[in-house]
Amino acid sequence: MLDEDAVRRLWARIGLKTLVADIYVRFIRAFGAYCVTRRCDPRSSLTVVGAKGFWNWYARTQGLSSRSTRYYAHVRSALRAYAWALSASGYVVPEWKVVPSKVGAPRIIEAYLVDTREQRGSSESTLDRDQRDLVRFLLHLRNHNRDWRRMTIADIDGFLLRLTKSIGPAAVGRTACAIRGWLRFLFATGRLPHDLAPAVVAPVRRLHDQPPRALPWPAIKKIIRAIDATTPIGRRDRAQFLLMSGCGLGGAEVLQLQLSDVDWQGKRLRVVRPKTKATIWLPLLPEIARSLADYIRHARPGPAASRYIFLGCRMPFQSFKYSGVLRHRVRHLAKRAGIEAPILGTHLFRQSHATRHVVLGTDTKTLSDILGHRDPETTSIYTRAAVQRLRRLALPVPV
Repeated sequence: MLDEDAVRRLWARIGLKTLVADIYVRFIRAFGAYCVTRRCDPRSSLTVVGAKGFWNWYARTQGLSSRSTRYYAHVRSALRAYAWALSASGYVVPEWKVVPSKVGAPRIIEAYLVDTREQRGSSESTLDRDQRDLVRFLLHLRNHNRDWRRMTIADIDGFLLRLTKSIGPAAVGRTACAIRGWLRFLFATGRLPHDLAPAVVAPVRRLHDQPPRALPWPAIKKIIRAIDATTPIGRRDRAQFLLMSGCGLGGAEVLQLQLSDVDWQGKRLRVVRPKTKATIWLPLLPEIARSLADYIRHARPGPAASRYIFLGCRMPFQSFKYSGVLRHRVRHLAKRAGIEAPILGTHLFRQSHATRHVVLGTDTKTLSDILGHRDPETTSIYTRAAVQRLRRLALPVPV
């Protein structure tokens, strides 16, 4: 096992303050005494469950309340930092994984999800979304003293109308689609005597009823200039925002990039589209390449076992699972730059990138390949965002 000086040196390399390191070392010493008392292996005990057991023992021996969340948080942070130091030094330690407290779906929904997975081959992300929507619908029925065996169309309409006050038409439509599929399953399996699915009405949306939301290119550049590239988070922000604005990548595509996806010699970038799973190669522009190299060399935490490019700045330096972290950074930097828009998110950069290409005269097929669209018709919606170019095509009004 590592001695305290070696652990402190590793922590110092990642910027952990000396005062915090002193607190962590005190807990690690107590953890060693706990392992000797319980005759357990220290490395195998460096888990979330092991941290909880150590905390219960430590609180009892020190006369503390085991319900003190503040002290328990310090204990968990200290053991997690110690586990990271051992892993960075080549020791094999268990994965520090927090198991979320996930409430299982009711059996009637589980049966539907199993049938959908086997009969339709729906992806896990689609099934998770359907499960959330259906559990929410059942909760709505329960709050109104109703049961799915006795539900009516009025109950379904009331639920969807309530959703329209908090989410957009597209999201309401996806929820309505999930309810339709579930109702068809209930009728086909004899659980409901009538097929209610055809009566479920979703918000009417015309195909591409609105042009894509896009910011003027000067506003995009203003947001990027608002990034403080002297900090590790700023270096990460700059690399991510340049990938979104310069390559048209979505937030999920940026976060799933790995070190092996960058071909430095060939000056190109490999991207796997989350929806279609298609792999495309994009040119690695010089400014983006410099920003990526600057982040990897000077701001990316190391040593890190993860092969993903972008990692969190706090131990244990894991990759990001959800693009919500990027959405929050977009809003923060837009506010700093003084940019206001009805909706601020990562997709705004992708749409602005596509609109910029249309303004510059890029043909639809090339832009479709860059964006990873299977159907060029999907890309053609960006032509309506290029207002100035459309004005040049307008015919004079007859007098």
